[in-house]
Amino acid sequence: MAQVTDQVIHVLINDTVKDYFLQLSPPQRKRFRAKFEYLENGLWDTGLKVKKLKGTSSKTIFEGRLDRGNRILFTLGRDRIAGEDALLIYVWAIVVHDDIDKKSRIIAPQGVPFLQFNAYREELHESLELEDLDAAYITQERITDPIAEETAGQRWHTLAEPEWQRLERYSRDDFALFLFLTPIQRDILRSPPPLLVSGTAGSGKTTLAVYYLFKDVLRHQKKLFITYNRRLRDFSQGLFKALINEHPESGDWHAPDFHTFKDFCLSICRHFNQPFPPEKEVHFGRFQKMYGEGQSGARHDAALVWEEIRAIIKGALPQANLEILRTCHRRLGEGNLNQDQILRLQDQFRQFAKLASTKPIAEAARKRFGESLNRFAVNLPQHLAQHPDRVADLLDQARQYLESRKDLTTHRYLSLYEYESQGRKKAPNFRFDRKEIYHIFLWYQKQLDRNGLWDELDLVHATGRLLAERATDAFRYDFIICDEIQDLTDIQQELLFGLARNPYNLFLCGDSRQIINPSGFRWEELRRHFFERDLKVPEPRFLSMNFRSSGNIVELANSLLTLKETIFGSRKDERSEDWKFKGRPPMVVTGLDDGAMLATVRRAGANRTILVRTEAEQRRLMKLLETELVFTIREAKGLEFDTVLLWKFGADPLTLDIWQAILQGKEVDRHEAKIRHEMNLLYVGITRAKKDLLIYEGQAGSAIWDAPEFAEQIFRTDDQERIAQVWDVVSTPEEWATQARYFLDQEHFKAAMECFKNANDPNGLALAAARLHEHRGEWREAAENYVHLGMDREAAIHFERAGAFDQAFPLWTQLGETERAMRCEVELLIGDRHLKQAAEHLVALHEPQRAATLFLQAKQFAAAGRLFRDALNQPEDAASAFEKAGELLEAAPLLEALGHKERAAYCFLRGKDFLSAAALYHELGDTGSQIKALKQGNHKRELMELCAQRRDFEDAVKYAGQLDKHWLGTFADRELATGDPFKAAVGFSALNDYARAGEAYLKLEHYEAAAHAFATARDIRRSCEAFALFDPSMAVYRASNWSEDLEAGSPHLKKYLKLLHEKDPKELHEQAIGLFVDHKYIPAVYAMELQGGPGLELGIGYAALDREQEAIQVWKNVSLRDFSQLLTLDLKQNDKVGFFVEFMLYHYPWDEQTGGYMEDSLATVYHQKIVSLIDTWLEKHGSVAAFARWGDILIHYAEMGAFWQSIVRATVTGHCTDLLEPYLDNLDQSHPRTAKKARQAYQTQSKKAKDSDQHNPPPE
Repeated sequence: MAQVTDQVIHVLINDTVKDYFLQLSPPQRKRFRAKFEYLENGLWDTGLKVKKLKGTSSKTIFEGRLDRGNRILFTLGRDRIAGEDALLIYVWAIVVHDDIDKKSRIIAPQGVPFLQFNAYREELHESLELEDLDAAYITQERITDPIAEETAGQRWHTLAEPEWQRLERYSRDDFALFLFLTPIQRDILRSPPPLLVSGTAGSGKTTLAVYYLFKDVLRHQKKLFITYNRRLRDFSQGLFKALINEHPESGDWHAPDFHTFKDFCLSICRHFNQPFPPEKEVHFGRFQKMYGEGQSGARHDAALVWEEIRAIIKGALPQANLEILRTCHRRLGEGNLNQDQILRLQDQFRQFAKLASTKPIAEAARKRFGESLNRFAVNLPQHLAQHPDRVADLLDQARQYLESRKDLTTHRYLSLYEYESQGRKKAPNFRFDRKEIYHIFLWYQKQLDRNGLWDELDLVHATGRLLAERATDAFRYDFIICDEIQDLTDIQQELLFGLARNPYNLFLCGDSRQIINPSGFRWEELRRHFFERDLKVPEPRFLSMNFRSSGNIVELANSLLTLKETIFGSRKDERSEDWKFKGRPPMVVTGLDDGAMLATVRRAGANRTILVRTEAEQRRLMKLLETELVFTIREAKGLEFDTVLLWKFGADPLTLDIWQAILQGKEVDRHEAKIRHEMNLLYVGITRAKKDLLIYEGQAGSAIWDAPEFAEQIFRTDDQERIAQVWDVVSTPEEWATQARYFLDQEHFKAAMECFKNANDPNGLALAAARLHEHRGEWREAAENYVHLGMDREAAIHFERAGAFDQAFPLWTQLGETERAMRCEVELLIGDRHLKQAAEHLVALHEPQRAATLFLQAKQFAAAGRLFRDALNQPEDAASAFEKAGELLEAAPLLEALGHKERAAYCFLRGKDFLSAAALYHELGDTGSQIKALKQGNHKRELMELCAQRRDFEDAVKYAGQLDKHWLGTFADRELATGDPFKAAVGFSALNDYARAGEAYLKLEHYEAAAHAFATARDIRRSCEAFALFDPSMAVYRASNWSEDLEAGSPHLKKYLKLLHEKDPKELHEQAIGLFVDHKYIPAVYAMELQGGPGLELGIGYAALDREQEAIQVWKNVSLRDFSQLLTLDLKQNDKVGFFVEFMLYHYPWDEQTGGYMEDSLATVYHQKIVSLIDTWLEKHGSVAAFARWGDILIHYAEMGAFWQSIVRATVTGHCTDLLEPYLDNLDQSHPRTAKKARQAYQTQSKKAKDSDQHNPPPE
């Protein structure tokens, strides 16, 4: 840049001129620089001899002379830079000759027709004053102005003084100059971080991100440039190296680290010795195969399911790390919580805020601090300063909750509840099928866990956990740039923020329009990370200029965005693009059937591809066209081609209703997720084309392109020749090779192989084949291709992965990589089972861990133990190995230091160090083992004391029995008087002095033991007294059995019964019944009196005790039915049958109990026993009056027809047949057959009674 008077001048050169300069010798570049200084300073008449040329273009072209054989061609333009008007000199080409004619050799970019002219007219300006320059000569449009296709694709570099210095010094390697930027690009480059940059494809966002690394403020800072795919990583790293090449201060510049996200995570895990074997990785291709085989009946597309799993189920789970809470809670209690741990705690509580399952933690925070978890995380430093105890309480509660919810800390994915809680904006797919998708996910995760597989989200979770738990600053950066931010899931974004020492120092760029399947990414969601940290939330900056694609393609894509906006409303992150050059309009092919169309496109040049919707159609076209250059639109995401044929996008019958809804604006809510998917899919399909887009929808066509939004943007044709002109171009081998390398970088290996084949490049073909086998996990096949290429190192690596160590070993040896060769030798030795030798090799390789493992397998336990102890600082494994080696006294101190006191004590015991063993067992509270150790040391008194202290009565007595009796007696007396009554009980029991032992137990309030001790001493009274103190029921039982003289024992028994009544009335009832059954009437009666019954048994008790009046009073309240349960045995044993008969004849209130109704009275089914008992007794002892009374009772109170034999017998014997006649008359009416029998019996009984009276008159 130079300034003449008030005019600022910038000289710009394109890539063609730059490359020409780089080919010149340093002296030539120096001479040219001097000439350019004239140009830059406006001294066009001094040496340059500037001429105006006449051509066929509307642009005014100037020629300047560099030397005798070289000229430059340039145009002039104006722009406003840094607030000033500037003149821009665009150097287009170098002409090598004295003249410009047909024989001239012009070094110019392709596709610039206005430079290709024959006739011209010179206008010599011997003294040109810039101020007087004719305005008509300023014909070069600004960099952002749209133009025709004739100057497409030019990149302009600023050629100022620093860049000239670099050009002069250039000697080798890649070299790049800084581009001339658009105003918005320059503004972004001047802006401080944080920066969110949304840029369409071809907008220069990645280049701009690399340029940002050259800001002087970042010179000495630790920087990270991270992106999602390898191609962008390599491009960005290459660009940085090319820009720093020959930089005068390159030695003072801290170079950035360039990584893909996956490689960066892998490096962290390797650092912490947590391997993720590449052969175990599940990428989409592998998932697709698994899904097809394991979910053959699934109705959902594999790509959609994969995206849902990746972005939502596994990618949206916040990292809940229990170890951080434990550590911070402990450190807070110790008063030494550091700043890094506070930051980690803040991150944890921000994560909790995202989980519905952590609601209890959120409620606890609100209760203690009156704020949400997010606000608590922001204010944590203040809370720690003002209320550390309340923070500690919250940490402890959170820790306990997470310990009870293992799923939140051990699972690497959302629970079904959390998944179903995701909002429609976050997870728009499968809103009504989430249970089904989650079931598929569980199947997938089970496959991973069962087979030791992993995917990128498992890797990210492991990385986040390791960084959270390990106190290291090695992986944190002062400044971070992330490209393709739209491809990162929530947890990847969260990890990214965690890597920044200051979250403000971030430059995040991406393009949300490059997402086919709505994965929840929105710039608003990304901005939330700043908001949650209470940071100023940056607004996204938009780069809308597409320098790569033709204007007609851009406008078609814009029309699709407009349609989308009409349906769903506008979104900040979906802005229309601007374009630089117009190009040809997209061509919709009409009227051709499939065969004609396929014939037209059968032959294709490089940089042309066919895009289809489905894999089935892809396979069909690949087969018909015999090519690999057919991609699904999903596969093509991130790819770009000069020419694209979009094949039958609208012909899928499964999406017709969706496009009908789109075009008619109907049922949008019902199909929202599918509509978004379809429109995103079409957008990606359209924007894969840079120059030409062909659209073929079959012979019938598609209604999509009839929509007014698209109709003006497309050109319809059925002209096969015209189609062929666009499609069937001849490509050079170099162009095919370039295309092949592009596919190789994008990991489309089969396509790369085809292009290398077309380029006649066998080495490239072999390389692509090797990469394909590598991608498939076919390590041996990959290695063999690398051998063919002479890439011995890559071959050796893949032979190793294939387990072909015999083939890898000589390669490593040949390469001089002794260590890698020895590793292969180790594997060969292991294969031959020479484990000891393999382990020794590993020791030499400084791999003590694996060496120790092999020593264990070789049963060289002592060697393994020494490695574990001395080299690995793994005392636990060392101790285990020493144990297996039998070196127990080597193991014991290690185990004791580890806190494994039980194992340490055992080793001391086996090593015959009994005192150390006993001491450890004492600390462990393992009395049995302590006793064993002391016993082997013959310490009997200590054994007894120990067991007594542990209240191990049996063992204490056992060991006490081995001691001197006299000493033991003195010991027991002393302990009973002033010491431990338990020890006294032990001593007395060992001496068989159970009465004294009982006294000791009473002191201890061990009443049951005291009761049994007194019982053993045959002191029944004291035994019962002891039982009464804790179990009155047992006291009753024992007291009722201690003596046959119940009268003598009844005072004590009554006391126990009363105690039992107070403690457990129900148990008293059971005891009373039991005593009655055992005929122990004295206590039984007392017990029944305490509880007020039961009357029947109580009456029997009274009767047995000759308390007949009390029995009568009790029995009066007993119903006839209850009397049917009367056990005649009790009456007979106590000779009380007569008393009972007298009671029933003369004292029982028949009218009260029967109600005076015959049907409620004596019945055969209930009262047979009572009637039989009375009949039997009267036969032997009854008087005439008693028979008469009994007959009267039966007639009045028995059921009609019941007990008629007893009635006849009683009335005849009792001489009251006057009562019988009415009874028989009634019986004739109700039971005639029974009445007949009764009359016969009456006659028979009357005759017998008459005869009997004559010989033996009955007593009166």
